[in-house]
Amino acid sequence: MNSDGAKSQPKSGAGAVKWIAVSGVGMMFVANIVAAVTGGFSLPTLAIGAVGLLLFLSILLTGEAGNVGGYVRFFLNMVFITGACVLLYLIITNHNLRRDLTRNKMFSLSPQTIQYLRTIREPITVTGFTTTPQEMQRFFEQYSVYTDKLKVSIRNPFADFREAQRLKNEFETDLAPGDIFIRAGNKKKKIHDLDESVFVNALVEVRRRKDVVVYFISGHGEGSLEEPTKEQLKKNVPTFHALKRVCEERGIKVKEAELMRTGVVPEDATVLVCAGPRLDIYPLERDAIASWLEGGGRLILMLDPPSKSDLNFPNIKSLMAQFGILLKDDLILDPNKESMKRFDMPVVPLVTSYAKHPITDNIPYGQMPLFVPIARTVNPEPNLPAGVSVTPLLKSSPYSWSQSIQAILEDKFAPPMQVEIGPQSLAAVATIMPPGGDEEKETRIVAFGDSDIFTDVNIVYQIPLFLFLNSVTWMTQMADVVAIPPKVVEDTPLSLTAGQRDFLAIFLVVTIPSLIFFGGLGYSLIRRRVR
Repeated sequence: MNSDGAKSQPKSGAGAVKWIAVSGVGMMFVANIVAAVTGGFSLPTLAIGAVGLLLFLSILLTGEAGNVGGYVRFFLNMVFITGACVLLYLIITNHNLRRDLTRNKMFSLSPQTIQYLRTIREPITVTGFTTTPQEMQRFFEQYSVYTDKLKVSIRNPFADFREAQRLKNEFETDLAPGDIFIRAGNKKKKIHDLDESVFVNALVEVRRRKDVVVYFISGHGEGSLEEPTKEQLKKNVPTFHALKRVCEERGIKVKEAELMRTGVVPEDATVLVCAGPRLDIYPLERDAIASWLEGGGRLILMLDPPSKSDLNFPNIKSLMAQFGILLKDDLILDPNKESMKRFDMPVVPLVTSYAKHPITDNIPYGQMPLFVPIARTVNPEPNLPAGVSVTPLLKSSPYSWSQSIQAILEDKFAPPMQVEIGPQSLAAVATIMPPGGDEEKETRIVAFGDSDIFTDVNIVYQIPLFLFLNSVTWMTQMADVVAIPPKVVEDTPLSLTAGQRDFLAIFLVVTIPSLIFFGGLGYSLIRRRVR
């Protein structure tokens, strides 16, 4: 008894020493990993490593000297594994190994952004303030892949108080975590969102040499440019705040113009927008706009079908006719399958044809349909004025036709003849090239047969935003305006047949658990028989 007991004590002590030594190796391993992640050894990591080394050396105590070789080999293996992990970490952190495997590239920069970044030639300073630098760092890293002109600095607004105060004074604004300050030369811009569209168009704004000003004509019942209230949205009150917002996000100034008061188009106007007037313009305004257009002006018209037979906008129609665009007092009827399924009425045409034009470039119409509620036709005049070119831009489905508003209001609706059925033009562009071919003085007009698709209620469909922005881009010849398509998550349901469902149910519920249970039981029985 005593002899056996005497022998058991050293074994118990030796076992304890072994576990102490293993704990020491573990502490050294943890110290190395922490140092690799944080970028260097600090006092706490050095202390942990030193304690671990002392614990490891405990194997040299009495009774363990014979196992030193084994522990040394174990220690060297751990050093090798730790070194390999540190090397792999350094490789990953110094190389962009991200891969976006989503079908619509949900987590990648758009081709428009990449193309623009490659055109940057001058340095741009970007200073971000945040308490979570990793997120902001990841956001900017994807841009640095395509340009080395972005000088990005990420700071803590509380730790770097002096720099924060300097930028507050320089930009004459307040500062909060998440703010990003951008400067190129003498131009500067502050943004707050880590959003591709907002950031790229802020770069556009600080690089632009000339201001672009879009004037919305007012005084004829047009929708407000102010942000709508919940009550206005509920009542479907037409407002165009979203158009103003997307312009301002891209550094485009937005103003209102009451031409009836001044009698002339403002001198700094780059583009005029007539969005959903409820009344006709006055002859004075018509002449002022016509004179401005003849000198190379640019106009976007959004004109709804008349709600009354006597409201036929003669001045607007004559203005458009002067530049080759025919506006009829009619309504497009389109009893296509999708419109009838969604709205149960044929007065919401479905756009199925987009003309090849800069305005329709980069529009994701393949991802989402464009329905136009209550629209009139917009066509080229039968006899175009000299030098005028008119191109239909959007067309409805092959099942559509147009009906006179007068006939509809008087309940004299008649079925169309077969020759009248076909795609109807809902929008058109007109251009007049001046003598000498100077594109900067070219007259450009875009006319839409509906304004409802551009209101804040319907702008959620996104495509109208792109139509408007691309129209402004084409009219002003601003190649730097970046219209980034929305990231659309496609619905991709997984459909299984009855046989596939039965197979998965049996395989997951019966087969795999059976293999685990009987495999483990068989292995245990074999081990016992071998013993």
